[in-house]
Formats: sequence, C-alpha cells, structure tokens
Amino acid sequence: MRSVPEGGGRSVLVVAPHADDEVLGCGGTIQHLRADGNRVFLQIVANRVVDHREDQAYIDQTKQAAEAAAELLGIERVFYGDLPDERLDAPLIDVIVAIEEVVKTVAPDTMLVPSAGDSDQDHRAVASACRVACRGVDTVHAYEVPGPSRGFLPNHYVDIGRYLPAKIQAMSCYEEEMRPYPHPRSELGLECHARFRGMEAGLEFAEAFLVLKQVIRAS
Repeated sequence: MRSVPEGGGRSVLVVAPHADDEVLGCGGTIQHLRADGNRVFLQIVANRVVDHREDQAYIDQTKQAAEAAAELLGIERVFYGDLPDERLDAPLIDVIVAIEEVVKTVAPDTMLVPSAGDSDQDHRAVASACRVACRGVDTVHAYEVPGPSRGFLPNHYVDIGRYLPAKIQAMSCYEEEMRPYPHPRSELGLECHARFRGMEAGLEFAEAFLVLKQVIRAS
C-alpha cells in the first residue's frame, strides 16, 4: 500500500469498526481537527452484514454512504479493511494487521479509536487490536459510540457546537442505520448526547474521549 502524499498539518487517523461509528463517535471532532489544519484519514475495519449475511449490494451502498459522509466531514481518504462483520474478535491478528497497514501508510501523529468498554464485541475487538497497532503513535484517544456500554469515563472534551449540524447531516448519509428517537442513532438522540457530554464540560455541545496515550516530545 502506497503512502499518502505529503501535505501540511498533522496527520490524524480515525479507526471505525463499522461505517457510521466515525460519525457517531467523533464526527464533530473530525471537523474541528480539519478546521485547525490537520489532515484526517479514516479506516473502516469491517463490512456490515444484513441479518447476519453478507450482501455485496448493501456493502457497496454502505461504502457510498461512507464516502459521502467523509466528504461532509472533510476526511481526506477512507481505507476499507473489508473484514467480516460480527467476527472481528476471532482471530484478532487479522484486525491488528489490517490496522497496522493503514498506520504504516498514513503515519499518524494522532489516532482516534473505539472504546474498550463498548457493548459491541466488534468494537471491543478493534479497541484491543488498536492497543497493538498504535504502539508507535504518540497520541491515542478513545471515543464512545452512544449506546449501552460497560463504562466510559472520559477525561477529554471537544467543543462541537459549531459542528453538530454537519455531524447530523453526515449521519443522515447512513440512512439505513438511522432510527427514530429515543434511539441514539436519531437526530434528536445525537443532539441529546452532545448536550449531555457538553454539560459535563461546561459546554453546550461536546464529544468526549478517554486519553489512552499522550507523548510530549522534546523540541
């Protein structure tokens, strides 16, 4: 896999177990990073299934939605791992290798990865794989995907007030994944969750992260 072309700003890699996790977990932060002049890349690790079956037409449709959402958020390039949905936890080495390949290509300064406390087994598998694949990356933050979890205790917040409308618009690209309120994958659900995290930080709207690693290098 070829390296991405050089450009200005720092390089950020977002790792999403499935298409739409990047929007749910850090769609506002991605826009904030882009506004600060950073280059943001996305890896979608697994293809989604329908009723536990792979459907190529649905996979193609989801990738089109991912590209549309990426354009709205300012993501420079999307990498697809094409691994099987619902089976990322065995064997984990396949997930590790897939992420390591993109890390080598992008050479990120920062990575945004899923939380290990997520209730979804694929999300937990990708979180575990990132612990290995991110060893050479200075800054690693875990994001949350709204929904049931086994505990997410954030210590880093990003003000997404000006970016929430575009985050909701990007999520609407995944029409098949949207649900009516009070589901978290609804427009009002996204807004409510951003308000909840914002209140924790004294902001109107926020996204929350857990700092897993932060290396400050000597100048």
